[in-house]
This record gives sequence, C-alpha cells and structure tokens, in this order.
Amino acid sequence: MLTYLPQLLPRCPNLRHLAIDADKHEGEDTELFALVERSCPRLHSFHYGNGLEEHHIPPLDTRNGTSVITEGTVATTTATATLHPRLRLKKLAYFPNVTHHVDHQLARLIEASSQTLETFRLSMLMRPATQTLSKLATLRAPQLQHLELLDAPCNKHVVGKVIRACPSIRWITLDSITDETFDALMHLDHLQRLEVSLDMEAVSVDKMHQFFASARSLRSVSLTAIDHFTDAHLETICARNKNIEILELGGCIAASISVKGLIHFSQHHADNVFQLTFTSTSVPMHDKVVALADMHNLRRLELRGHGCMDVGKDTVTTLFAQRRVSTTTTTTTTKLSVVLYRTRDEKPVVYTSDMSDDALDQVERKVQQPDILSKYSNMAWLGMLRET
Repeated sequence: MLTYLPQLLPRCPNLRHLAIDADKHEGEDTELFALVERSCPRLHSFHYGNGLEEHHIPPLDTRNGTSVITEGTVATTTATATLHPRLRLKKLAYFPNVTHHVDHQLARLIEASSQTLETFRLSMLMRPATQTLSKLATLRAPQLQHLELLDAPCNKHVVGKVIRACPSIRWITLDSITDETFDALMHLDHLQRLEVSLDMEAVSVDKMHQFFASARSLRSVSLTAIDHFTDAHLETICARNKNIEILELGGCIAASISVKGLIHFSQHHADNVFQLTFTSTSVPMHDKVVALADMHNLRRLELRGHGCMDVGKDTVTTLFAQRRVSTTTTTTTTKLSVVLYRTRDEKPVVYTSDMSDDALDQVERKVQQPDILSKYSNMAWLGMLRET
C-alpha cells in the first residue's frame, strides 16, 4: 500500500475524490478497500487503476469543502465532517494490474452506494465478480448512468439482471455479449453509447436487427468481433436506425465485411454517421475506403492498423472525387478528414477533402519517409501481429 495512506486518510474525513495509481500500490487491495470505507465517509468518487486518466479526476474545489488525493498530491480543507456510518459513492472504478480477491469488498461498497452510484467501472482480471454483480442486480441502482464490466467472468444471466436493474444507463461497455445480453439492453430507453465485444457464436443476425431497430436513443456504437462478422450483421446496424452518429468497428470486422456490404451501408447511413473508425485493420483497405463515398455527411474516417498501409493519396483523392460526384442538388458534402494510425506509436497521417494537390503531396512525402523510430515501431507491430 502507498505507505502514507494509513496515516493520511483518517486525517481527511471530508475527502470527496480519491484516485490511486495501481502501479504505486504494494499490498492487498482488500486492506485498501477497508481503509477507504473506514476513513472516508463522505467520499463521492473512488478510482483505483493502472495509470490514472485525467477525465476521471475531478478538479479541486475548495469552496465546497472538497478534498482530492491523486498520486500522492494532497489538498484538504479545514471544514468539519459530518460523519456517516457508511460512505455513499457516486463514482467507483476498479482496474487493478494484479489479481486480488476483492469481490466481497466491492459488494460492500455497492451495497452502501446502490442508491447514489452514477458510474461503475470494473475489471477483475478474470476473477469472478459474482457477489458484486448479484448485489447490484438485487439492490438496483436507479442513478447509474455509466456501467463498464471488463474481464469479469460471470453468468450472462446475472449481467442481464444488472442491466434490467439499472434503467438509467446511458453508456455501457461489456465483454463477449450474447443474444441474452441484447434482450436486456433493449430495456434501456436512455442508452446513448454502446461499447461491446461480440460472442459471434451466441449472437444472431435477427437479435442484432431487433436491438438496433429498437435503440432509438443510441448515438455512439463500438463493436468488436473476432470472427464470423458478415455483411448481414453490418446491415442490422443501418436497417432501421438512423440516429447513430459515431461508429467504431474493431477486431476482424474490417476484414470480414465486403466492399458491396460497405457500399450498402454507406447508402443507408449517408445522412447520419459523422465519424467512422475501423480498428485492427489487417487487410488492404483501398477499395473499402472508396466504397464509403456516398456518406456525404461523414466528417472523420479513422483507420487503425497495418491494413491501411495501402491507403494514401491515390485512395483519398479517389474517395474525395467520388463524394463530389455523388452530391446532388438536394445534398451537400461536408469536409472530410481521413486519419491513418498505421502503427501504435506513430503520429497519425491526416488528409482532408479541402487540401490542395500540393498539400496532399506534402502529406504523402511524409508518409513515404517516416522517421527511424516510426520504422522500428512499425516492424515491431507487424511482428507481433504475425505471432498472433
């Protein structure tokens, strides 16, 4: 454990926000949970993770008697705390870098905070979270708006019960969802953001079609699949839902869908999709990029992976030209940025539809002459992909 916490936390009864970097924690997480529950009765936000993200750390507000501890930086006020027997969290995130038996301790925090919890993000590194999720499903969390469950193996029926018990969810992130999960998701009338990996052996085209047709509030979708994702699955997204504005397709999806399927998708989503991302692209993408020409409202196209190595000036100029041709007297074409992340560490390559030919040539020269670090990064990434 961070050596000063057992002495420091009891001195901060007004503490509202606590964020701890898992890389700096030595010891049992169970002891840490007990210390937090015992010492911080007014805590609103507790984030424990491997690498702190800035948007999870609220700013210090001394006017309201707020205290914040982040990676060893301490700021407290002198206001006197009104002690409560158990804390009532609004935000709880647990992302360890070492497996710990904390299911019971998490369940206690959920029990204490079920009526106030607004954000719950959990990764158990493949440890079961049976008690935690059962408690959440039983007690319900009417204020919960953001739910994220990663690497927390549990019965899919329990996950479905959790979703049904939290009707206010607007943003949800899940692993390996099935038809049963889609059934539960259809109960979320306010769902706006969906980030899921699909268990394609347990997901049917009919169920996906039913879900996307009913999810009228959905605005942002991120889907990842390892195999068996087809044009028919892609069509379910665009069949009857015209509200999706941001779409990310990862895993093998870029390799699985055809040019014909993308043309059909492009025609059905010409008006509403503003941002489209293909991640982990492992196949040449030239023809598939050009197939998106009918999406005249598309403002940003991101390609991530070594498959976009064949995408360059020729591809983007063809795409831009066909977008102009597809424009009619009743439609206008927005400015489009094509962003290529060819390696993990390399800065993105950006082409825009309003660039002059000379500007496109300058970008192309940078692509053809990457710096030495980018070359090594690219070689390492390709080698890793071959190993998998």
